[in-house]
Amino acid sequence: RRVTTDNDIVRAITNIYDCSPSDIRDDIKDFLISLYDYGIIMINGRYKEITCKVSPSSPLNNPEDYEADLIAELKQHDQLYAATLEITYSCNEKCVHCYANYPTLGPKSDQISINQYRKIIDELYEMQCMHLTFTGGDPFMNKDLLDIFRYARKKEFVCDFFTSGQYLADHPDILHEIVSLRPKVFYISLYGSTAIIHDAITRVPGSFCKTIATIEALRTAEVPVVANIMILKQNCDDLRNIIALAKSLGVIYRISMSLIYRNDGSSDPMNYFVTDHVKI
Repeated sequence: RRVTTDNDIVRAITNIYDCSPSDIRDDIKDFLISLYDYGIIMINGRYKEITCKVSPSSPLNNPEDYEADLIAELKQHDQLYAATLEITYSCNEKCVHCYANYPTLGPKSDQISINQYRKIIDELYEMQCMHLTFTGGDPFMNKDLLDIFRYARKKEFVCDFFTSGQYLADHPDILHEIVSLRPKVFYISLYGSTAIIHDAITRVPGSFCKTIATIEALRTAEVPVVANIMILKQNCDDLRNIIALAKSLGVIYRISMSLIYRNDGSSDPMNYFVTDHVKI
């Protein structure tokens, strides 16, 4: 199938994100080149041979970045390294900017059985996949998550979690067992340096305190944590304080501004996008 980049694509994206058309055009070009480099698309009817590139700034030159080194090696052989399992669409927060809207789904209609998950994990094991990420929604809203995680660790997968931390704050016994099974890292959403800011975004009173409690419990257990910070109109002025909080908790942080339309077509999440170029 022929792929082209025309002005319609650029205009559509700039209308949504208020970005420079030239920047968008460059981003599209870089994206297509990356697809070409991975052998996913053809340019002028040809596929590019997949090779491992090493530049002076490449992670391959960092002797401590074993994972990047491994991924680069596996990529040359078209070997799957990681898979992500969206365990559920359900969530225990109601974030103002969330893209997910599933009002018509009945109870458990988004979830497959634990036996089906075991089959998927078995298939990934046979494919020599090494790494699993559990996400959602919030994955802990699926009552079978712990059993699924146990099975994945039994098969010796390395495992990550994306969560708000709400469930684990209320269930320290579950947190303790998960820690005992040695997860690789937890990615936890952090929207503010105070409960006032964080809870206004999650629309769940008390969520800030539970998030911090879970982070502290994981760090006490020496489980690595990454604070996922989404920049919105409501918290952009608090960003330095959020970073300071993350550092004080002993966690790595990563920042994003990536908002998308809701899956029902609503543009409401874009109301929270920071358009002030000076602040950006």
